[in-house]
Amino acid sequence: TVNIASVLAKVMKKRVLVVSSANMDFVQRMRRVPNAGETVVESAEYGYGYVPGGKGANSAVAFARMGDDCVFCTRLGSDQNGDRLLSVYQKEGIDTRFAVRDKEAATGLASILVEEDGTNRILKGCLEPGASIGVHTHEDSCEVIFITGGYGSIFERTPDNEDTLRSVSAGDCIYCPKGHTHSLINSSEEGNLTFLAVVPKQ
Repeated sequence: TVNIASVLAKVMKKRVLVVSSANMDFVQRMRRVPNAGETVVESAEYGYGYVPGGKGANSAVAFARMGDDCVFCTRLGSDQNGDRLLSVYQKEGIDTRFAVRDKEAATGLASILVEEDGTNRILKGCLEPGASIGVHTHEDSCEVIFITGGYGSIFERTPDNEDTLRSVSAGDCIYCPKGHTHSLINSSEEGNLTFLAVVPKQ
């Protein structure tokens, strides 16, 4: 006998292509960030860990878990982090034929500091030509980005789904309110885009 429901499920299965970033999150939990020149010794209850991350990669995993036929196009380094991420995607049933392994650049690594009291987080970042900070939503906080060098583009989306894309360059300051979505892209063909990202205490 033929299971009609099973046949229909295969025929109606959605095929989704995700073209975006992937990185390993180095999550460090602590009471507070050390001051310059200071060493803070934490207890075992805080600790650290490596967690697969990246907005695009997380989306690909979500599509696969919802039963969609997901293809993930991304770039990983030829290193241990790249090996681990690729293994995770394949175990999730994601098509990784377009996951390119870079022999020169390392797999993206995000350092995430998790404090108890919500002290400001400041990230000094650098995007190579064509690279971007994946599209993400600030659900519980706002963010301020200062462009310190180079030029690129900023994508912004309001809670009402109004999208804008505008150019940014050294000296510009971008404010992303709570609940808004954005992404920073180095759209130049040469030269890095450098910036400071600040998430104020809420």
